[in-house]
Amino acid sequence: MDEHVKQLLDTDIASLVRSGEEKAKIQRKKAEKRRNALIAAAIVIGIAAAGISKYIQHRNLAAYEQMQQELFLAGMLDHCTPIAAGVGHTVAVKNDGSVVATGRNDYGQCNVESWQNIISVAAGESHTVGLKSDGTVVAVGYNLSGQCAVDQWTDIIAIAAGPGQTLGLKKDGTVVAAGNPYSGECDVEDWTDITQIYCGEMFSIGLRSDGTVVTAGADFECLDSLSYWRNIAAMAVGFGYEVGIRTDGTRIVSENSTNYFGECNVLDWGNIKAISAGYCHTVGLREDNTVVATGLNENGECKVRYWSGISAIAAGARHTVGLRAGGTVVATGSNEYGQCNVSDWKDIKQPKTE
Repeated sequence: MDEHVKQLLDTDIASLVRSGEEKAKIQRKKAEKRRNALIAAAIVIGIAAAGISKYIQHRNLAAYEQMQQELFLAGMLDHCTPIAAGVGHTVAVKNDGSVVATGRNDYGQCNVESWQNIISVAAGESHTVGLKSDGTVVAVGYNLSGQCAVDQWTDIIAIAAGPGQTLGLKKDGTVVAAGNPYSGECDVEDWTDITQIYCGEMFSIGLRSDGTVVTAGADFECLDSLSYWRNIAAMAVGFGYEVGIRTDGTRIVSENSTNYFGECNVLDWGNIKAISAGYCHTVGLREDNTVVATGLNENGECKVRYWSGISAIAAGARHTVGLRAGGTVVATGSNEYGQCNVSDWKDIKQPKTE
């Protein structure tokens, strides 16, 4: 082969090889770019998916927490007591969550004007307790026994106040107490499955979900028979006596109860849906929203015959209070401290109805 021709052939072959290598290199670069692009896309998709997942989880968590809060609030509303009567004062919750009070104020038990977000109140002998919508509790008034030491309580759905103690029902059915440590009325730490709570003079009562009753505190004779009560739906605690409403609507009175003034004469009452007790008088709210009362009446605390349109009742020591469906309040009985001066109250919160 001619040397010149051979050189031309070698040059063409080398050119073709270089050309192939360049093309292969270009193809490799393109493939690598596509691969990197796919990886980047996968990363972006993964990040987006994780973000969406977190968003969904957060949204579900927020919805769950909102549902839990709504259930918690519903439980609180089941136990809502918008009016309360103490020995010499009356308290009520307004629709906006503020509180009004009138009557005896020697220990500051009526100093509730700064309270907000309250859904339920309880009145002791000389102190007042308020349950807030977030499950915390506030209290003012006489505190010698520590009955107002409730500022650390949480998850509370109901409250009760007595002469020397305060009770709080937690959403898990257990109970907390503050106050007199000497008579045993605050020894409630072992109570479980409680749905309602009541305070008496040196004793406390809890109503279980199965309709039975548990007590703590002084061993009064009137409490002896409560351990035998069954199918109880609601109770009222007076001075030396207890009255219960069974699930079938009939009434029961504790054995060995004092009945000096006929305060226990409730067995023939019919269609009672709520009950409340003062020192020596008992008040019942009928299904037709009228009111009946029995017992000591020297101050007119039982003069409720003509009340109508009543949605809630509260019996103080010697006075009786009724909440009208329209949000106004009526009262009768002793007005020694102005505890019945409620005629100008309006927009009072209504209890929950079925």
